[in-house]
Amino acid sequence: MKKNKFQFLSIILTFSLLLNIISYVPAKAFDGGNQSSTSKQIQINKEDKEIIKTEIEDFKKMYVNENMQAIAPLALNKAGASQELLDNAYFKTGTSSIIYSQNILSLIGGNKNPREYKGTDYIKKLVQSQRPAGDEFEGQFIVGNIIDPNSPINLAYSIIALEVAKADYNKELAITALTKLVLNEKIVSSVYNDIEVKGMALIALASHPEVEGVNDTISTIISKIHSFQKFDGSFESDNEARTLGIVIQALVANNINPLSKEWIKDKSMLEALLKLKSKPRNSKNKYGGFSKSEGGSYEMTATYHGFAALVDLYYGESIFGIKNTSMGQVEKSAVISIKGIEEGKLYTEAVNADISTDEGTWKATLNGQPFLGGGINKAGKYTIKVVADLKGVKSEKEVNFIVDMPPYEKVRVRVEGNEKTLFNDIVESGVSQSSVLEILMKAVGKGNVNGAG
Repeated sequence: MKKNKFQFLSIILTFSLLLNIISYVPAKAFDGGNQSSTSKQIQINKEDKEIIKTEIEDFKKMYVNENMQAIAPLALNKAGASQELLDNAYFKTGTSSIIYSQNILSLIGGNKNPREYKGTDYIKKLVQSQRPAGDEFEGQFIVGNIIDPNSPINLAYSIIALEVAKADYNKELAITALTKLVLNEKIVSSVYNDIEVKGMALIALASHPEVEGVNDTISTIISKIHSFQKFDGSFESDNEARTLGIVIQALVANNINPLSKEWIKDKSMLEALLKLKSKPRNSKNKYGGFSKSEGGSYEMTATYHGFAALVDLYYGESIFGIKNTSMGQVEKSAVISIKGIEEGKLYTEAVNADISTDEGTWKATLNGQPFLGGGINKAGKYTIKVVADLKGVKSEKEVNFIVDMPPYEKVRVRVEGNEKTLFNDIVESGVSQSSVLEILMKAVGKGNVNGAG
């Protein structure tokens, strides 16, 4: 079967609100040789800094022949890339808050005005889409009514973009909405994993720590992410480089050193990230980017998040200009291990979950019910959540997976593109699939169904 990429068109729903005056200050090309970090806490050793410097220079050469979008131009600008290179930035088409946000960041990174780019004012469109107090989605930016509502990743990107653009919007309402979304364990992203969602939220929340409850939320999220870190420095993920990149950026935005001893186990996050370098994507390029997993091929989102993380590490500050100075160091927490199952995996036979911690005590639930580990032999969607306690310091780990076993029924799924039928076949559906999208992902593979981002 061909690995076709399926895209789902969102129904456009725009709400007009009163727009306050928005000021735009374009970014200026960054002179890395003359700029020093404003962070007194984030310092890395000379050896790591030299390694990162070499990598950054290679990435600048790589992007001469690669697609450059989203946060890549902003990182390149920070790293002193030429205007000639920045002029090659790519801007997405489509209608969603994450697309508008990424275009704003790309334009500012390229020293262009997002308020007037080819007749489009992306800042105005995004600000006007923010829902008012009392609305079902209050504080959120709803450009497209399919992927924007209750999407913490889209809301986080929107806040970050508007902060970088120095735009006027209801900041407290947006931050409060993001806090509620990111703490709601029932809300999941179809594209970004839980650690990535929480990481992007950390960056956005760091822009306004003065809002009530924000620093408590940040502390909770950081402790949770810390408990998910593996001994090789990485995190369980379908896109390891992207996850590492986002976590590194999230910590830097909160003035926490990602290479401090609290975040180094057997290996550091920098070592884990650099193991994920990919070979050049094509013959036109001598330089590679980042891959989803070790030995994998070039992947665009892994590359721009990984590259941005290197830039943040080198300069000791966020490319977004966001810095929360009120956060301290992370206290030691128990390391939770859940063996026998993996995040996001689909199993076609019974599984056995083995739960343990290196220290302290733990309690676990399976779909909300007490669970001590063991066999799971019924079809369904499952969430194992483990909470560990080490001298009063809580840590959590959660694994979501599917057991897909008979009985099945046959269902016809048809997907129409703009010019031709993209998919038309009879597929097997079980109790573990609850929507047409999930049936389609089972039939062609989750990696072949594109969402947003």
